[in-house]
Amino acid sequence: MKRSFLISLLLGAALLAGCDKAEDGLLVCDPVEPGVASLAAFYKLFAAPVQVVEVNSNQTQTVKLLDGSSIVVPAGSFVLPSGTPAAGTVELRVQVLGTTPQMVLNSLPSSSFFRPLEAGGHIRITARQGSSALRLRTGRFLTVNTLSPANSSASDQLAWRGVGTASGGVTVAWSQDTVPVRTISTASGERYFQRRVWTDSLGWFSVGRLWTSNPADTTLLRADVGGDASARVFLLPTQRSGAFLMKWNTQTRLMELYGVPPSTELNVLTLRSQNGQLLLGVQRATVRRGLVLRPTLEVVAPEQAAALIRLQ
Repeated sequence: MKRSFLISLLLGAALLAGCDKAEDGLLVCDPVEPGVASLAAFYKLFAAPVQVVEVNSNQTQTVKLLDGSSIVVPAGSFVLPSGTPAAGTVELRVQVLGTTPQMVLNSLPSSSFFRPLEAGGHIRITARQGSSALRLRTGRFLTVNTLSPANSSASDQLAWRGVGTASGGVTVAWSQDTVPVRTISTASGERYFQRRVWTDSLGWFSVGRLWTSNPADTTLLRADVGGDASARVFLLPTQRSGAFLMKWNTQTRLMELYGVPPSTELNVLTLRSQNGQLLLGVQRATVRRGLVLRPTLEVVAPEQAAALIRLQ
């Protein structure tokens, strides 16, 4: 994108960055201080909050989350590592990524091994009692109701389970589950996705659907990030929900992603860390065959970068 357009976007973060708009329309800021030592440090600064809730293992309870989501926890749901049923108080820790900017700020895209997913929201659930990590008891399940992100489809949503992977710097990818997903609409117009969590080990769960099942309807996208394999390039469709992460190709030395249809309008967010400073590029692109993105990066403070990402 052009420098002037990025600077105009930075106006939205001016209060956070200590900037003033001068009479002639220029943005006057204090010098940008060194940002973060790595992208991992940036993600740690702006990760979604973890909500900690205590539940009584002997009672069925509904846990209300900060964003309006909820989890129904039946009595006797958890067991200790030994398999013994957990008694007394259990500590639930829940982290919700209900918007695509939150997915970017937590570096957790909506991709199934780099196949784009239209996002219906991510949630992480763990349970502890003292120093012990608990498991779900055989035959028990949690019922999770998450608010659906803006622009997400109300139909054909599928359940996904987070699995570990080190590919492309991503630590979680999504594997399709067999659990059905229901769409629930309230009288006030809010929409929720409801699914059951059965997995023994708990962890990350998601709702979403593959962008398209027909490869002929998609094309290969590439991005030139100056040969930096550690850069992160996220593609956010403007008309649908999703945060797609591009993958480094060691042969072409470009970031690549296959699976987005031509004519799709995207907001492209590029993040790099260099010499203790954070670099951010924001641009709009329309997918076409043969397109190679060449993002223009600006040095920004971490707070500026987070504010810009939240605007997408």
